[in-house]
Amino acid sequence: MKMLQPWLITLCIACLTSCARQPEIRAGPSYSYYFEEATDSHPMIMMPSGLLEMVFDKKRSDPEALATLTWLKAEVLYPNAKGKITLQGCLDSDRKTFVLHHWYLPRNFVRVQFPENGLEKATKSKRGVLTDDDFRINLKTADPHFHGMKYLQARKYK
Repeated sequence: MKMLQPWLITLCIACLTSCARQPEIRAGPSYSYYFEEATDSHPMIMMPSGLLEMVFDKKRSDPEALATLTWLKAEVLYPNAKGKITLQGCLDSDRKTFVLHHWYLPRNFVRVQFPENGLEKATKSKRGVLTDDDFRINLKTADPHFHGMKYLQARKYK
């Protein structure tokens, strides 16, 4: 029986273990995200000088982070659109573009349930988990390894 070369075994192990690693989240400065739906409005972030309109740099932003943020349902986006969503990335204030690396909601975010008939009042509830139901597409179908906990603020232990 022929013996495998040690370098070949090492290479195979390195390939297998690198595929199992979670992608690193590139932390950048954090900004509070503001969003209002209007004909000519843009997303805004809070700066020390006040709100700044910006557009996402789609070419340089993390594709999953940008997609999941834009796929949030109104039931989650609107009640948290006044600064409760935190964006991490790089701002080019001259061009007013934002390179999104990551985003997250607070651990207990607000979700609104709109009534079916439209006559009753919407109900608010606090949630601690993002599920497929919080997005406009089924993310598990697009990526079986997707987990909504990635987009919730990490717990702070004392």
